[in-house]
Amino acid sequence: MPSIVVRLSLASVLWAGPAFGATPEKESSGRLGLRFQSLEEGLLVTAVVPEMGASKAGIRPGTLIVSVDTDDVTGHPDNPRKLLVGPTGSEVKLTLLDPLTTAPREVVVQRVAPQSSSRQRGLHRPATVRAYRKAVRDKSRRKA
Repeated sequence: MPSIVVRLSLASVLWAGPAFGATPEKESSGRLGLRFQSLEEGLLVTAVVPEMGASKAGIRPGTLIVSVDTDDVTGHPDNPRKLLVGPTGSEVKLTLLDPLTTAPREVVVQRVAPQSSSRQRGLHRPATVRAYRKAVRDKSRRKA
């Protein structure tokens, strides 16, 4: 019988949240729209998602992020993603080194809600192309 009481109290706790309100997970889902690799010198941008905050701010692949707001990201930080992700619509100030430059520049980037991946996967490949790609991926010369 005690397990029923625990389940009921847990259900009442779950219902106690605000109706249709933003949960803490949803509030901190703002992204900059870039992929990076952590290096000793900072965060190296490897890819930028079009139509998100990083591309609108002019960040390109090959750019090195040296600091985020006032936090230095050189020397392999513990969790650099935690510094970049935040509330949707908020802004973050990045100090960047562009490729082939030595002077750092500061950029303010707005965090944007991530887009659904279903729009990105709208590409249709014929069955023969899918079979060929699978054979190449499995390193099967005969099937390819």
